[in-house]
Amino acid sequence: MNKLLHTALIIVFSTATAWAATVDSLVESGNRFWSEGKLEQAESTFREAIELYPEASLPHARLAGLLLSQQRNDEARSEYQQAIMNDPEDPALFLALAIVYLHAKSYSEAQAMVDAALELQPGLENALKLQEYVTARMTMNVPADSGDTFGPGAVPQDVIHGTDQREVKGSSPH
Repeated sequence: MNKLLHTALIIVFSTATAWAATVDSLVESGNRFWSEGKLEQAESTFREAIELYPEASLPHARLAGLLLSQQRNDEARSEYQQAIMNDPEDPALFLALAIVYLHAKSYSEAQAMVDAALELQPGLENALKLQEYVTARMTMNVPADSGDTFGPGAVPQDVIHGTDQREVKGSSPH
């Protein structure tokens, strides 16, 4: 009986490891398509990774970033929210969602996301930079219908995504 249980555990672990490696590979492919300007292919590749491993945060976050770059803010918000549900300890995800809220001129929601990131990692440089920006936007008190635009280039990309390369949570440790 112990041998049967041991064999079953090996099969389950091997399958989970193969799925994670496949998700990593799909995310890398999606990133490559994105950098080549093949946005439809990138989106479908990220979505494929999500189908394979819906509890991974990285494919959701990469899809959200792609959607945000196309001003598909509602879809990006949903994907970042799902990424946060999958990995509520990653402050970069909260900062990325703050950017989505900034695009929507929802400054109090953006501030709440920055606060959440700082609660997870006090003193996080990107969060402190974004906090300054959000505070400035809030004090400007620009109405949402004023025609003032908040373009994607207004906040440095390192504030959104950081400079680290995160792995899919639960994936292979390479």
